[in-house]
Amino acid sequence: MTATADAKSRWTRKIAKYNQDYVTSTDDYNKCNIVIYNMFSENWFDNLKKKVNYRLRADYKKYKATETKSIKNKINKRVEITQKDQTT
Repeated sequence: MTATADAKSRWTRKIAKYNQDYVTSTDDYNKCNIVIYNMFSENWFDNLKKKVNYRLRADYKKYKATETKSIKNKINKRVEITQKDQTT
């Protein structure tokens, strides 16, 4: 697949921005970092698919952890209210 210089430049900017989202939010930056070297080759697309799938799983785990924490906080708050009502 051949791509114009303009298309490569545009995708390079998009990928750089996408990579910045994962600089501090993940422990293993190498698993998330999409490389720009040899862009649009078969090997690059295979690696891109792996990186995106890893990011999706990482984002889902982060979302579920946040959701679980929120639910636990709400339950603890209700328990505190119930215990407070019983003592008065």
